[in-house]
Amino acid sequence: MTTDWRARVLEQIDADESAMVGALRELVRIPSVSGSDAEHEIQDHMAAALTSDGLEVDHWPLPLADLMAAHDFPGSEVERTEAWGLVGRLPGSGDGPSLMLNGHVDVVPEGDLGAWTGRDAFSGSIVDGALHGRGACDMKAG
Repeated sequence: MTTDWRARVLEQIDADESAMVGALRELVRIPSVSGSDAEHEIQDHMAAALTSDGLEVDHWPLPLADLMAAHDFPGSEVERTEAWGLVGRLPGSGDGPSLMLNGHVDVVPEGDLGAWTGRDAFSGSIVDGALHGRGACDMKAG
């Protein structure tokens, strides 16, 4: 193995490609439409995955009423009765900078999806070497 960190990262990605695609297919198959029960389920799924990867996990209910009452609240695409925050942290060593990855795993409600309707929208199928499904080219894919 080379000592160049960039080459090592790319080698690791190549080695883990199958597992990463499998994990993405699992996420795409969860119909995590904003405001739905499945949105909360995918957060639970992510918390478990981060925990199993050895990260420290903080998973908390957002103070939705307070957030929505704030004068600068930008609005919401859907009605919500609850929302959750989730952070996974892998502590490093020393005093160096930290890395945080931030994203979301929900998808907006159906609109004009064309061919992506019903079951196919969350199939996680691979066609011509590309993974298809809602969220596959959004934050579920990182």
